[in-house]
Amino acid sequence: MPDPQANGVGGPLWSQPVARDWAEQHRRDHSPGALLSATTSFGTPQPQGLVDDHSRLTKVIHIDGKQTEEAAKNLAWWPAVSLTVGPESLFPVSALRTTLIEAVLSHLATNDMKERRGIWFLPLRRDVVKVFDWYVQRKPDHTAGLLSEICLDARTRLDVDPQTVGQLIRQSLHRDSTLGKEIIDALLDAALPPSAKSSES
Repeated sequence: MPDPQANGVGGPLWSQPVARDWAEQHRRDHSPGALLSATTSFGTPQPQGLVDDHSRLTKVIHIDGKQTEEAAKNLAWWPAVSLTVGPESLFPVSALRTTLIEAVLSHLATNDMKERRGIWFLPLRRDVVKVFDWYVQRKPDHTAGLLSEICLDARTRLDVDPQTVGQLIRQSLHRDSTLGKEIIDALLDAALPPSAKSSES
């Protein structure tokens, strides 16, 4: 929190505009886009996945020795961008998002039947977590929408409460994600809808 503007009987006080400005800046600094960003070799912030794709393509172009490193970086930029950015991207990112949603819902439906027979929920398959990692590293600002849609569809189609969905996703990512526990917790704290967060998180 910023330094209080005044101290009252109940404690420190801030004006509404100062509190709103702080809250907006805090939201930007701790959003999925901020958590999963990196700096390109050109010195600009971009999604971590785009930076990784650019770095890999730069190495591929530079490895033959015919290009300088600077030329390789420049030549690799647009192919890296075209992998996931825009309606004509090489990867069908929108279809991948739908596939992720359906994979989680299918898992919940299968496990819901097992749970009714006294078997506990199992974590998501490792490959589903791998696709989730790939997606959010390239589309971090779409993470909240993705998770909200999963929670909403689980509630409306399967009658599974959002908190159960949130716990399943968190446990599965803790087990198999390459993002690291701290990033996962910060990402899910920022992106899960309030109804999907457990009282412990």
